[in-house]
Amino acid sequence: MLSFIFRHRAPRNCGARQSSLIILGTRLFLRQGRIAMTYRGLRNGYTLIELLLGVAIFSIVAGVGAIAFISALQAQRNLIAEKNLSDSTRFAIEYMSRQMRLAQIDATGVCVVAPNNTFFPDAPPVSSDILFINSSGKCIKFSSGANKIQMWMDGTGPIDLTSISAVQITNLSFLVQGGAQSDSLQPLVTISMTAQGVVKDVPTGVIVPIQTTVSDRPIDVPQS
Repeated sequence: MLSFIFRHRAPRNCGARQSSLIILGTRLFLRQGRIAMTYRGLRNGYTLIELLLGVAIFSIVAGVGAIAFISALQAQRNLIAEKNLSDSTRFAIEYMSRQMRLAQIDATGVCVVAPNNTFFPDAPPVSSDILFINSSGKCIKFSSGANKIQMWMDGTGPIDLTSISAVQITNLSFLVQGGAQSDSLQPLVTISMTAQGVVKDVPTGVIVPIQTTVSDRPIDVPQS
């Protein structure tokens, strides 16, 4: 009976061993948890290749956006230049045409050099300036200078018909046909110019050729 009780008696330090096993298991669990968390933290970061790829994509998108923005600014600049060019050249063309349309025969040649002619020069070739007497009896000269269309009236001038802050006239020419009274032709003047748009005093790439033809209204008949 005593031997049976001794044989099945519980060890004295069994509780201490169980406590040690529990503590060791807890430590292993916590360590595995920290490793797992560290691994997940590394997985949530970015590799060098991912960073380089992100920078490359951002650079491409930013470049495309910058190009689109610059193109929009250039288009707006060209529109402003075209408007300034159109307004300035329209005024100059209309003013010159109105003066030429009512040009009078210079009976004495005081303005157009040769008597009884309407315009000087009175025939081809093309000239960079033109002289005639307007409906008020004033000697008018149209020419270009300093990239502007200019006018002289009875030798007084120049009077600017265009402003270089809005448009630059790079070429201006007059082709007269029938300017002499002896040719039996009604005077006809072709005005040609090349205008370059300007925005804020800076020339742009907007360049427009302009041409118009003006017929003198007074009948070209010999003066008595």
